[in-house]
Amino acid sequence: MKTTLPLLLGLLALAGCQSLPGPDATETAAPAADAVATPAPVRNFDSETLYDLLVAELAGQRQQPGLALQRYQRQLPRARSPLVAERAYRIAEYLDQHQSATQSAMTWVELAPDNPDAQRAAALALAQSGQFSAALEHTSLAIALDPDSESHFDFIAFAAAHSDPSLRAALQEQFAKLLQQHPQRHELLLGQAILLQEDHPEQALKLLQQMPNDDSTPALALQARLYQQLEQPEKSLLIQQQLLEQQPDNNAIRLNYARQLISMNRLAEARDQFLQLLQSEPDNDDFRLGLAYLYMDLEAWQEALVYLQELLDRGSYTDTALYNTGRCLEALKQPQQAIQAYQSIGPGEYFLAARQQEGNLWLQLNRPELFRQNFARARDSQPDEQASILQIEIELLNRNQQAEAAWQLAGQALEQFPDNHNLLYTRAMLAEKKDDLQQLETDLRRILANDPEHAIALNALGYTLADRTDRLNEAMELIRAAHELQPDDAATLDSLGWVYYRLGQPKEALPWLEQAFEAYPDPEVAAHLGEVHWALGNKRKARHIWRKALAESPGHDILLETVQRLDPRKEWHKP
Repeated sequence: MKTTLPLLLGLLALAGCQSLPGPDATETAAPAADAVATPAPVRNFDSETLYDLLVAELAGQRQQPGLALQRYQRQLPRARSPLVAERAYRIAEYLDQHQSATQSAMTWVELAPDNPDAQRAAALALAQSGQFSAALEHTSLAIALDPDSESHFDFIAFAAAHSDPSLRAALQEQFAKLLQQHPQRHELLLGQAILLQEDHPEQALKLLQQMPNDDSTPALALQARLYQQLEQPEKSLLIQQQLLEQQPDNNAIRLNYARQLISMNRLAEARDQFLQLLQSEPDNDDFRLGLAYLYMDLEAWQEALVYLQELLDRGSYTDTALYNTGRCLEALKQPQQAIQAYQSIGPGEYFLAARQQEGNLWLQLNRPELFRQNFARARDSQPDEQASILQIEIELLNRNQQAEAAWQLAGQALEQFPDNHNLLYTRAMLAEKKDDLQQLETDLRRILANDPEHAIALNALGYTLADRTDRLNEAMELIRAAHELQPDDAATLDSLGWVYYRLGQPKEALPWLEQAFEAYPDPEVAAHLGEVHWALGNKRKARHIWRKALAESPGHDILLETVQRLDPRKEWHKP
């Protein structure tokens, strides 16, 4: 009785001075005609309703919000009490149950239309469910009822920020009309800026600059984001510094600031921010992993190992920590220890990458038998990944100057997996190095027979025909098909430029090769671009491109062949 009596009294208060139901219980009389506001009709609680509400109250006290919400919602249509609706709404919001929150908020506002809190609740719930125009209407009603109350214009705008462009445009018009009605509501400017940020960042920034002395977190955060969009990172960083000065204990702001520093390649400063983040949240392993990555980017391998070991000790991000431990140990010239780290990685996200790193190290250590054992164990342990494991093994052999062994293994792999596109493509590239163009074409044609829109195979075959044969019209057809499928691919752009050049059209070739070189300044693309400039009489430009490319890739065969063939000077000779 000591527990339930206060609860029962509270439930009676919920009824709004209702009495417990008797045998002749009737609805309350209508209010006087001169009443300020007409309350919603109420009924006395019957025994079932009272029981559910009592259970809901007990569930709330016993930290069972789900049960409390269930009972409140079940009685919403029967109780017709704004206080019950409010309680149901608050609990649904706490539990992130948006559908229940919307239902409860709309019942609350229906029963208490003159309550600004009910109107604001309806606005928030509708915004979360994507009904932005209706949310704005309820926010406007809340302001009309309580002019000094907080609005939720910015929340509604943020909720709609990534909606359909036509919907954002319609909401933008509504915000503009509301600003005429409430010119003192500067958050309407913020709302408009939020809606404009994706398509019109300059206009959004101008609106923010109209807000008088607004240094609120949402406004400053949006300004920082807009400056990033407008490729003005220094201004963005200054604003984030201002935010951090205002809220030095806000880790979300500090994390955004650190990310901005990383994007600007100011890694030492970013590291310092992550050190502060980890100090404030010592159990946050995301920060610990971020620090490890930053130290690796700074080539501070020993420091990175400290944080990677902490992750291992804590049993967090285990495979990630092991893989990166291996990378650090490789950089420190400790291959045996690196191999041990890679061998500790089992099936999962890093399995194939670890096998590749381990295999590469065994070849560098001149231990071919352990190399073979590594991949044999991997195939046995992961039968579904056998084709991928074989491909890695083949590519490692080829990369380590064991082309014949790679060729033999590719043949064996394709006997087991005759239609595997990756293995077919790998053998085709090996065939090109062996000058076996017939095998190359056979393998690439087999891929295209199964997948006519395999853009990589189309480009590879087209480029080879353009570079190594006189089947130039056929090459052009293949490369154009690849370009339609992947118009921004640098390799395909290079191929397109090269086939135009081979067709005797250097002027048409030039823009394609320039696009390719801008997207991917590879030494082979540099060789092609320089050769086209040379053919057009731009010899100084050609030499400049070649010289810069050779400085970065002094032993590149195609680049060296090109410069020695066209401009045989001593300085081009292979070192």
